[in-house]
Amino acid sequence: MLETTLDAQSASDLDLLLRRCAEGDQSALRALFEAEGSRMLGVAHRLLRRSSLAEEALQDTFVLIWRRASTFDPARGDARTWIYAVLRHRALNILRGEARFDL
Repeated sequence: MLETTLDAQSASDLDLLLRRCAEGDQSALRALFEAEGSRMLGVAHRLLRRSSLAEEALQDTFVLIWRRASTFDPARGDARTWIYAVLRHRALNILRGEARFDL
């Protein structure tokens, strides 16, 4: 069983978590949040400079990760890069003033 309380997940652990999210495993999404959520919030805050917007971006990002995990392709890059790209794109959309996102 995958250890979900690690502070620093390895790339292979994050790959596995994304695969499990794609299969509908909610515990994998929680483990992903526990592993990366605080760091992701910090990145979002640096990009958006407002706590409320950073929290919105983080929540939206996890919704997008949940819905799009099946599109992750480890042959194209590692899981952490993919996760932070989703966050960055969502934060940039918020900065552009888009209140909606495509699901």
